[in-house]
Amino acid sequence: MNEFVVTRTHSGILVVHCCQCAQYEHIEENFQIAVNKYGFLIKRDEQIDGYEWERRILELQPLQAVAPLLNAIHAIMHSHPETKHECDYYYKV
Repeated sequence: MNEFVVTRTHSGILVVHCCQCAQYEHIEENFQIAVNKYGFLIKRDEQIDGYEWERRILELQPLQAVAPLLNAIHAIMHSHPETKHECDYYYKV
């Protein structure tokens, strides 16, 4: 699967499907901060990609306030159809 998404289950659990290809530690840390601070933007029974999540965050905060978080989302949740990933990673929040 090359499409990385964030899903909120019917019971409210946030499930992140993302790429963990050799990410720098600061990117992983910023991504975790984004999940903790902005995971609420994904509604129950909803699945969105990284670009939609970034758009929703920017509706709440100016770019300069969240740029490191958006960079982390873009790095970890990129969806490039031409790239074959063997690093799919799921985690629940």
